[in-house]
Amino acid sequence: LDKFLEYCTRETIRIEWNDENIRLECAKFILDRVIVLYIYEIFPDIETNGVDIYGGWEGSEGQIDIRDTADPVVIARYWLIRWMATVALTTNNDLATTGQLLYRKALFSSRKATNTLLTLLKEAVMLPLPCSNVIHKVFSLINTWLLQRNLPPFIEQEGIAVESLSLLLIHFLTSFFHSPYLLAAGERLSSAISLTQSLLQTTRDLSNPSTHLQNSLSTRVWCELIKSLADGVRTVTSRSDAYGRATSGALAQNLLGVIVFVRAISGIEIEERVWDDVLAVFQSGCWMQMIEQWSRVVDSVTRALILNLFKVDIAPTAQSTSHQIVKRVKSNETTSTQEDGNAEFSEETRSENDSTVGDENAQFTSVVQDDFFHVSLLLETNKETIFIEKTALFHY
Repeated sequence: LDKFLEYCTRETIRIEWNDENIRLECAKFILDRVIVLYIYEIFPDIETNGVDIYGGWEGSEGQIDIRDTADPVVIARYWLIRWMATVALTTNNDLATTGQLLYRKALFSSRKATNTLLTLLKEAVMLPLPCSNVIHKVFSLINTWLLQRNLPPFIEQEGIAVESLSLLLIHFLTSFFHSPYLLAAGERLSSAISLTQSLLQTTRDLSNPSTHLQNSLSTRVWCELIKSLADGVRTVTSRSDAYGRATSGALAQNLLGVIVFVRAISGIEIEERVWDDVLAVFQSGCWMQMIEQWSRVVDSVTRALILNLFKVDIAPTAQSTSHQIVKRVKSNETTSTQEDGNAEFSEETRSENDSTVGDENAQFTSVVQDDFFHVSLLLETNKETIFIEKTALFHY
C-alpha cells in the first residue's frame, strides 16, 4: 500500500497530456479512488460519521476498538493517514515534491477529500502507540494550522472561519489523552511521553502572547482550549498508572501555564465553568508532582511580578529552597516506592523510566519557567491591575 501510494504520487506528474489541466483531474480521480476503495474500507463509518467542517459536524465519539499493531487494518490505516498528512503538509518551498503539490491541490479542491483528511487526523490520534511516527506527523500538521503558519486553502476559498478550524484541531489534539492505549503503555511509555511533550508544546505556543497569529482567536477558543486540556489532564492524572505517574507534573504545569498566559497576561476573560474544570483537575489528581508544579509556577510568576513592580529579583534564594524541598520529596517517594512489593515494574525498568521522565520534565520545566520569568518584559502598562489579576488567579 505504501509503495502504491508513492507510485501514484510520483508517476501522475509524469503523464503527458495535450491539455495540462487534465493532469489535475487525473490526480483528483486517483485520490477519489483511494478514498472510496481504501479509506472507506478501513473506516466503515466515515461516510455517515466523519468530520464535516462545512456543515459544522465533528463526528460523534464512538467505541474505540483495541487492535494489535500487527492487525492489517492498523497497518493500512497507518500508511493511508501518513500519505494524506504528508500531502497536506507539503508547501511550495519543499524540494522534489512536485507530485505531492499536485495531490495537495487535488485534496483541497474537493470538500469530500478535505473532510476525509480531517477525519483521518481525528482517527490518527487513536492509533496504537507503535504508530507514534504517524501521530507525530499529524501533530505537526495540527501545529502548523493551529499556529497559523500555513493555513489550509479552504479557510480562504470556502469561507470556513479560523475559529471553527481551531476548535476542531484543539479537540483532535486533546483527544489523545483519552486514547485507550495509554492505559497499558508498557514498553511504549517513552513514545507516549514524547507525543505528550509534542502536544503540550503546541498548546503552550498557541497560548503564549509572544506567538504571532495572523488571525486573533475569540474568547470561545481560549476557553475551549483550557477546558479541553483540563478534561484530558484530569483523565490522566486521576489514574494510578505508569503514564499518569510519568506525565502528571508536566501536564499540571502546562495547564497552569496556559491559564497564566491566557488569563493573567493576555487578559482574556474565562468563563466560570472553565474555572470549575480546572479546579476538578487538582481535586481528582493523585500525584505529588502536581503540587510541586503548582508551587513552581507560583514561584515563577511571583518572581516576575516582584521584579516588574519593585525591581528586585528574588530568584536565587527562592529557587534554591524550592529545589531542596522537591529533592527531599522525590527522595522520600523513591524510598517508599522501593519498599512497595506490589510495584508494577522491576527496579531496573523503573530506574530507566524515572531517568527519562525526569530529564524530559526538567527540560520542560526549565523552558516554561523561563517563559514565566520573561513575562516581566510584557508588563509595560497597568502594572497594578495586572498584579491584582495574577494574585487573584493564584488565590483562586
